[in-house]
Amino acid sequence: DPAQQGGGARPRGILPCRKPAPEVIFNHMASPAAFQVPDARQMERALATSPNFAGSEPEKAKLKAELTLDMNRALRSAQKGPVERSPLYHLAYETITEIVRSIPGKVKSTRRMYSLQEYPFIPPLNDGASPAEEESHKSEVEARTAMLGEAEKEAEWKEKLLSKIGTDIWAPRLDTFSGMADECSKLTRLRKCAALSLRERFQPYLDRQDIDSIELGGSLLMYELDLSFLKPALDAAVAAGGGQARFEELFAFEDMDEREYVKTKLQGVMTLMESSPVGVLVVVHLGRPAPDEMDYEAAVLADYEAKVQAAAEAAASADVDPDATDEQSEDPLEPPNLLLAGVAERMKSLPSTQPLLELLQEVLEGAATSVEFVPHDVWLGSAEAFAEKARNDLTENKVFLLENFAAFPEELGEQRMMVAAETGTEDTGTAAKTLKYIRVPWARREAWAARAFAHLKPDMLVQDGFASACTALTTQCGYWLGHPSRYFGLQIEAEFVNFLDAIQLPFRSGKSAQSSREEDFAAVKSSATAAAKTDEGEGEEENESPRISAPLLIVLGGGGFSGPGGEEILMQKLELLIVLSRLARHETDGLIIHLGGELAVVILGLALDIPIGILGPFSLNPAMKLAVQETVLEMFRDGSALTLEVPLDVNCQEVRLAPKEEIEDPKDKKKPKGKEAAPTEPEPLQEMVVDLQGALRKRANEPIRIGMVEGEECYLKIDPEAARITMSVGEVPPPPPPPPPVQNVESQEGELAAAAGDAPTGSAPVEHNFSQEGGGVPPNFAVCDIGTMTMDLLQKTMSKSRGVLWNGALGRVEEERFQAGTRSFLAALTVRITGEEDEDTGAAVGDVPESASQNGSEGDGEEEEAEEEEEIEFEFSAVIGRDSRAILPRLGMTPGLISFVSSSGEGLMQVLRGEPLPGLMACVEAS
Repeated sequence: DPAQQGGGARPRGILPCRKPAPEVIFNHMASPAAFQVPDARQMERALATSPNFAGSEPEKAKLKAELTLDMNRALRSAQKGPVERSPLYHLAYETITEIVRSIPGKVKSTRRMYSLQEYPFIPPLNDGASPAEEESHKSEVEARTAMLGEAEKEAEWKEKLLSKIGTDIWAPRLDTFSGMADECSKLTRLRKCAALSLRERFQPYLDRQDIDSIELGGSLLMYELDLSFLKPALDAAVAAGGGQARFEELFAFEDMDEREYVKTKLQGVMTLMESSPVGVLVVVHLGRPAPDEMDYEAAVLADYEAKVQAAAEAAASADVDPDATDEQSEDPLEPPNLLLAGVAERMKSLPSTQPLLELLQEVLEGAATSVEFVPHDVWLGSAEAFAEKARNDLTENKVFLLENFAAFPEELGEQRMMVAAETGTEDTGTAAKTLKYIRVPWARREAWAARAFAHLKPDMLVQDGFASACTALTTQCGYWLGHPSRYFGLQIEAEFVNFLDAIQLPFRSGKSAQSSREEDFAAVKSSATAAAKTDEGEGEEENESPRISAPLLIVLGGGGFSGPGGEEILMQKLELLIVLSRLARHETDGLIIHLGGELAVVILGLALDIPIGILGPFSLNPAMKLAVQETVLEMFRDGSALTLEVPLDVNCQEVRLAPKEEIEDPKDKKKPKGKEAAPTEPEPLQEMVVDLQGALRKRANEPIRIGMVEGEECYLKIDPEAARITMSVGEVPPPPPPPPPVQNVESQEGELAAAAGDAPTGSAPVEHNFSQEGGGVPPNFAVCDIGTMTMDLLQKTMSKSRGVLWNGALGRVEEERFQAGTRSFLAALTVRITGEEDEDTGAAVGDVPESASQNGSEGDGEEEEAEEEEEIEFEFSAVIGRDSRAILPRLGMTPGLISFVSSSGEGLMQVLRGEPLPGLMACVEAS
């Protein structure tokens, strides 16, 4: 210590000094507010407060409208991220860089192959090079030219170089890029979907204004009618050849249930009549027009110019006095109406909305003063006269059913056209045509809307169509001077509110989604506290209907992954699986997801590596396997509140590949004489029910690592007896206990005989495989439906759940023989809702059949009785998805029994997946 030594002694060594902090030049993480840059909301509020503009009131209003228009367009452009932020940008940059760096080496090796002298690569001159640099570059080029060999050899090596660059450089690197880009795109898409909470998916739409909050009286309204439920029938009509005769059958509605459903869709127009608007323009977007055979606008303009030129030549030849009055000359040619160019041709491939008029008149009888159908050539061809009738007439509650708006490329934002191909057909002499896709820019789209609605000028647009809101249509998302304000319709508002109320999510409008996860967990905690108080007899007055203490069951199936666009359908289903797993954050008693259909096959085969028979072509894509595994990890990322349930047994059918046709040798002209053998009938396809417990048990004995969560290893834990999968964090789960002893041979043979006796006619006898060796489904079989053990398991799980959310069939319901699983589920759901017992067996749905419970010895009866519990009270049932809704009446389920049946088709599914709905995001936000 220097103080103890005295005399000012200094310590040995060098005293440490503090390193000066570097000067901060620019903070990349700073917010725009730090640089005094206002955000979009600040600019919107500034415009809403009527800033001090110079000029008269009309000039101020016009300037304010123009500024608002410019700001909206700027915000729309800013929402498109730069190319550099794409997850594939750096991957593409590295691939191109690697290709470029490989070319000089390939040039050298190719020249050596032809015994040519190597010469250096000379980079091109930069712009603004000095004379000295130009002279140096010129001398280098001359020196390299002197190294060239014979012209014939030079031409040969260049041709060889081009072929080698394509096969040795471009092809392998682009194949690698394609695979990596596919993996990156799929994983980025799934992680982006998983990053959003349920509140962040719904909150942007809950903060929009609906028509209940505004005054509609005296206004001219546009109403978007949702007819998306007609899409399957429309696709079938188009596949059959189209034509207005087939299209008119779409609106026949002979089925009374379907007719009543259409009336409920039209009730949105009826609701508007209560506010006494001046008029309502009913707009429908249905179908997609066939590609244009030509550029109709160019053809109309060319025809008009030809007529003008012909009229000018005729006038010149007749020596018409240029000073002649209008009475003496013929009427001048009117310029063509380009708004109608090609509309009539496109309507030939689209259904007309005129057949809907009769049903609309029936619904609005007594409420509307008039209901008329308006074709395009009326509201666009005689726009001024129609606008006078619709807007300026003193009569209220007029309804105009406009023709199908899908006939306008500017409205859809796309145009398909058949154009002449570069190469034609020389044998027939006709020019071949190819399909050209044209994306219509917003400037052209908004200019079209400004001209189309220049006289009509609707005040408001009531958005009540989920299907049209999924795409950015011009009338719903465009900005032009005088564009209508957009508001939610009551049916869209009801879809959101009823769904959130059915599954008891605590989301309401007016709440920010920035701290959504913390608010979600706080809501779950408060609901759990309220439930605990209710169980103790407290808080009954505050909580009139507390949540039942039981897990929520989600039954998720579906298929179509092997057909056209199967990978995209599977990706959407995986996104939905991730989203529904987020309900575990709101379920204090756990969440159970039961998988069925082709989705269960995908999870078992690609995520658990269980032999599951024939999968679709998507299974050959390594990127899809990674996507499925990533989905399982994202599902369990939030903790142990989620349980995944897979089938115990599956009904499989044999798949036979078509035999290759034998190719006859043209040299072999000798053919054996005699009668040809009669064609033999193919043998019926075999079917079997495969028990998957052995395969699950074999997989459970091996550690299944799925990734890392917060620095800890995560493993899947499989219970083969209950076919349930959970997650274990930090440690490898122990292997399951040994299986119970197999039942005696006599009872097993009796069950096999009974099962064979119940086999459907016209098919091979059903073979039951009770093997527990882990073989899974044979490679030449495909899973078509769930088995009886899985049906019993699902019924038991349903009896212990407080509610059911269903999407997707559990088997191939297109074939009646494979509808058993879905029918059994819907029948059990009906009994669960009504509380009635099964008439055939007299047992409640939740009871476990004897065949499923006799896996142990007789001494296990006491344990089974101890495990029996009372059936949980059923709270709600919900069905989402267009196909699932269509299955209900087809398989004998009454939709009226379900608490919530989605009527939005793809709309609600897109909201759940986290994809924005442009038509809803353009609606006015609630203040």
